[in-house]
Amino acid sequence: MKSLALSLFFVLSFFSGLAAAATESYTSSHREASRLLAAIQPLYGNELSFSLVDNKIFIRGDADMAAEAISVLQEMDQPERYFRLRLSQGKPNPNSKTYSTSKSSINQNQSFALTDNKPLLISKRSESERLKAGGLLWYQTETVTDQAETIEIKARALTATQIELTYRVSSVNQSDKQLQASTVVVPLDEWYALSGEDNNANRWSTKKKGSNHLFIKLETY
Repeated sequence: MKSLALSLFFVLSFFSGLAAAATESYTSSHREASRLLAAIQPLYGNELSFSLVDNKIFIRGDADMAAEAISVLQEMDQPERYFRLRLSQGKPNPNSKTYSTSKSSINQNQSFALTDNKPLLISKRSESERLKAGGLLWYQTETVTDQAETIEIKARALTATQIELTYRVSSVNQSDKQLQASTVVVPLDEWYALSGEDNNANRWSTKKKGSNHLFIKLETY
């Protein structure tokens, strides 16, 4: 009788485990499914089993945990956010709300499109290149070169009004291109000095004494 009771207990436990297991699926809407999969797998380790078919992620394991993973995927699968990066060589006038589009202005403000959490590389033109470009000082590039000062910038949205800004600067003829990146939290729609003089941040400056510092501002589209 005791043996029968134990057998029934193990059978019930086995089927109870099967009942708790589930297979869920999530179809990505905004981000690549492979990127979502790479982001969520480390969060659950061996507790859940993940597989990918086209843009659909399949989740196998405990029903409650699988449902939680679906919620996490929904939070991750958001439309990419875009910013407008403003550059100013010298501290801008806080009362100024317009930006020059005249090609005769050497120190005019410039703007670049920046995607959330994706790096942007910009390089500085030489004097002769700047004249040919009608005074535009900075241009977007794909690689860091020895002939131009280059800044790598990456912005990640933390809240509706705060951005985590990561940047590194490579100077002309700099032997070590693998500089450690500086990371700061900056507000949207406010100017920030990369030199650090005006915002008590870590400083970098490759400019000669007396020259203007570079200021940036991030805006949302």
